[in-house]
Amino acid sequence: MAAAEASLDHALDNARLTPTHWKIWLLSAMGVFLDGFDLFIIAVALPLIAADFKPDAATQGLIGAAAPLGAVIGAVAVGRLADRWGRKIMFFLDLVFFVVFSVLSGLAWDVASLIACRFLLGVGDFLVHWLMWAIGPLECFLLRAGAGPDLMNAAGLGFGLASGILIGTGQLEAGGWAIAAAGICDILDGRLARAQRLASPYGKFVDATLDRFVETFAFLGFAVYFADRRFGPLVVAAGLGFSLLVSYAQARGETVGVNGSGGLMQRAERLTLQILGCLFDPPLARALGQPEGTLLFWILVVTALGAFATAVHRTAWIARKLK
Repeated sequence: MAAAEASLDHALDNARLTPTHWKIWLLSAMGVFLDGFDLFIIAVALPLIAADFKPDAATQGLIGAAAPLGAVIGAVAVGRLADRWGRKIMFFLDLVFFVVFSVLSGLAWDVASLIACRFLLGVGDFLVHWLMWAIGPLECFLLRAGAGPDLMNAAGLGFGLASGILIGTGQLEAGGWAIAAAGICDILDGRLARAQRLASPYGKFVDATLDRFVETFAFLGFAVYFADRRFGPLVVAAGLGFSLLVSYAQARGETVGVNGSGGLMQRAERLTLQILGCLFDPPLARALGQPEGTLLFWILVVTALGAFATAVHRTAWIARKLK
């Protein structure tokens, strides 16, 4: 056993770095760089903040300390839940929170909003991990009640349909919560199936197919909402089409024995961006005096471009594997 472990250690130490290794290194390094940059840049910005908002010395200290305090809270849960749910999705969600609250910090309208955004920038980890932790008691309740994965699939489909209706009628925040509820049902579907030992090809097929229905419902709501906006229908159609191509490329790859599930803009990433866009767009538009839908429109642009890049990446990767 000791000899085998030593041989494995030697092989790992002397392994050649592949493009995938370099990509992982770059993403990880940039995540750490953003943390360091944020801590540095607030010191540069504080004199400008002091000139604009006129905070006293204690308030300036609170502005500088808000993000590290939030990061301490986030760090409490990050390790265990990243092991449980996967580092990739956690890393992506953390970066989304970082970007969103960084932008909101730059648009802060008073000292209180700046401190809140800076704190939430650091606490983003905690918010994401708390959600995953909070699903646990709900899962236990559903298991005791005898609920199965089919019920969660049906509930997710209902929430998806509701999200499209709510978004199409201009109720963005309610639509965002409906998308989030559909995503939680999707998580619970898999967890209940594994806990009840019901995982099967039938369940995988139904789950994957209904996920496409849910996503289509939301995009149909976006199509109605942005029907009168310049390039709105084009952006929504591109987002829906490329999102479906991401899933299609993976499905076709699996039929020929290649699992092409990589890429930047997968379903979890698309849902996260849509939820954040729907929830933050209305209050941000009111605070800045901008037309409602502006933030959400650009989020859909990013979604469409990211989904296109992911679909191309999966297609090229699977094609190379088949040669």
